[in-house]
Amino acid sequence: MINHVISIDRNEISIYKGNFDTWQRQKNYQDERELSQKRQLQKDINRLKVTANERRNWALESEVNPDSTARKMMKKAQHVLKRIDKSVSEKQSLLKNIEIESPLKFNYQELKYPKVLLQVVGLSLKKSAIVVPKVDFKIEVNQVVSLMGPNGIGKSSMVKSILGLSHFFEQSGDIQLVKGLKISYLRQDNELQGTIRQLAEQKQIEPELIFSNLRKLGFERYLFEQPIEQMSQGQRRKVALAVSLSEKANLYFWDEPLNYLDVITRQQIIEAIKKQHPTMLLIDHDQDLIDSVSSAKVYLHY
Repeated sequence: MINHVISIDRNEISIYKGNFDTWQRQKNYQDERELSQKRQLQKDINRLKVTANERRNWALESEVNPDSTARKMMKKAQHVLKRIDKSVSEKQSLLKNIEIESPLKFNYQELKYPKVLLQVVGLSLKKSAIVVPKVDFKIEVNQVVSLMGPNGIGKSSMVKSILGLSHFFEQSGDIQLVKGLKISYLRQDNELQGTIRQLAEQKQIEPELIFSNLRKLGFERYLFEQPIEQMSQGQRRKVALAVSLSEKANLYFWDEPLNYLDVITRQQIIEAIKKQHPTMLLIDHDQDLIDSVSSAKVYLHY
């Protein structure tokens, strides 16, 4: 039974009395209030910038006509400019403290044809006494198919088999994967190394696109140049997610994408999938994610 929720936000830690639903209602209210404040601050900043430009123009005109009146106008304009610049800086600093980001978005390349991108028939994996149960399923365009089963039953090995990646099982059955697909594979383990820029170059993705997605995930800018292997597990997971979101793909293979992630990021991922309906084979133990986004569920069981 939950009776308190501790929320670790970007700038503060808050304690809410009640359960998760109570926290969610209060957070939604706070987000709406801060969004309204953000809009007003942006209007104020834009208005002040217009006034500042006008004052600068007056000052320039006064320099062209340097009589006593013009000199007074120029001096007055310079004082006003200082006050305006200070006010703009103060309002911009307030703007940075508001944790409201644009929605996450997949770089999803939807295909019109063929309708079925993956067909698996009687696929089974075996190594000595270890047997991964036989499975049949297909994935159509804009479907999210969730591969379900207990830990250790072989879901990740099944994905590797479909993708033609190395594994130690003997394989039987038929896999029909449309040729030439752009596939984004989010692995279960955090194996990424190097800096984000190096990773972007390796994946042939614009670094700024990855940085943009990371900021939406609440990632701090000072981490952008840090080696990924020195980051926390949660930070490394966000980098892997940002890369997968940023690369062009017709089909996604996501293996436990919510590992090490906070509640807010989990909700961002769920909303992004629900909004865009990318074609995806999904593995995760988060029942809320599975129930929220799945078009079909495939069960692995003995």
